[in-house]
Amino acid sequence: MIYKIIRIEEADYGCEERPADYVPMVRVCLRATESDENGEYEERIVEMEDAIMYQRGLDEGSDAVIGMDGALYEPGKDDIVVEDDSELEERSRNQNAFMENYFDALEELEEEKR
Repeated sequence: MIYKIIRIEEADYGCEERPADYVPMVRVCLRATESDENGEYEERIVEMEDAIMYQRGLDEGSDAVIGMDGALYEPGKDDIVVEDDSELEERSRNQNAFMENYFDALEELEEEKR
């Protein structure tokens, strides 16, 4: 399925200290370019390294597909390679957990303001 990147959210840590092995991540909001049988456009959120987004030329308004590794790629690219790297996977899981906790905290702050 092809998605349109509708928003990229970069983390704002304020005065929080980042972990020593921190890799800058972004939260990418996607919307399917084609509707399902009910006329709905699926929306997804993917978190991935900011540098990889830049390297792949993916930005707001770009079309993207989600690879088997859960990362975003340009549609039609034949060079999608998913390496088996357990250390990278562990780092990615830790980073995703950190980002999820961060965004949960932001949502709680927003709710408290209301």
